[in-house]
Amino acid sequence: MNKKIIAGFAVVLSALTISVSSNFQIAEAARCAQSSFQAEFKNADSVFVGKVTGDTTEGDKRIIEFTVEKYWKGSNAKLVTITVYESARFQSPFESGNRYLVYANSGDDGLTVSRCSRSRAVKYATDDLKKLGTGKAPRR
Repeated sequence: MNKKIIAGFAVVLSALTISVSSNFQIAEAARCAQSSFQAEFKNADSVFVGKVTGDTTEGDKRIIEFTVEKYWKGSNAKLVTITVYESARFQSPFESGNRYLVYANSGDDGLTVSRCSRSRAVKYATDDLKKLGTGKAPRR
């Protein structure tokens, strides 16, 4: 009888291991593989540091306005809007009044930032900012 209990326990444990392993793989697949600094900079159409000065929401689309402090790629405009598509799984990290290093790409709705973007709050972008160097002041 001991052998039957041990065998039954082994079957249950094996099933749990497979379930946990499958769920872990699914969770891992849902994460982004964030690009390196070099790849993100090369592929971005616009790279800048700006402060969020406003935002509006239209369905799943959030339009965020930035006052640009300095830029490395893209327009030399002082005001830039970025579109972020939000979902139950992804909410834009941009908060009014905070400063961000933004890597944006051109899309149908102008400049966009995806959930896998390297964009982040300036306080977490120290390494990227060192690599970027001085930057240029917006002119218009």
